[in-house]
Amino acid sequence: MATFTKRREWRTEVPGLTRDQVQSLMLVRRSMIGRCHNPNNSRFEWYGANGITVCTEWIESTREFLDWAMASGYKPGLEIDRRDSNGNYTPDNCRWVTRQQNCMNRKNRRNSLSRFKGVKRNCGRGKPWQAKIHVNGRCVHIGNFTTEESAARAYDSAALEHFGEFARLNCPQEVAT
Repeated sequence: MATFTKRREWRTEVPGLTRDQVQSLMLVRRSMIGRCHNPNNSRFEWYGANGITVCTEWIESTREFLDWAMASGYKPGLEIDRRDSNGNYTPDNCRWVTRQQNCMNRKNRRNSLSRFKGVKRNCGRGKPWQAKIHVNGRCVHIGNFTTEESAARAYDSAALEHFGEFARLNCPQEVAT
């Protein structure tokens, strides 16, 4: 069983984890807390400044986080992901995913001319909006549309088909109904 100290919270093994795996999880926890609660963190502007926080039990107790990690299927090489990327880091909103699955849940790029993920202005004549999706490293053209919203809905359909629960949807409320 692990022993606690103020400086190093975990000194010995956690059942089911190697020392390297415990250190890896400690880094995940420390990084998560830093980007959400430390204004000097280089990634704070995308997390803490947008109101994303880490739940109190994970901040106050390394053991709580490690227990959750083991119970929720942590394996080396997986990353922590928030199901709702606008939600906080809590046991109900977090899961372990591969890098590829985590990339599927990204927000729209900041410099995009569209309000929606997977949608861009079509420079050609005709329908002014184009929907595309990246699947297995390839860009797949979904179609050209007369409205930005219809292109976003088409992207959502393709994202659900290709990525399932990991899809980041433009209009999730429409899928829920």
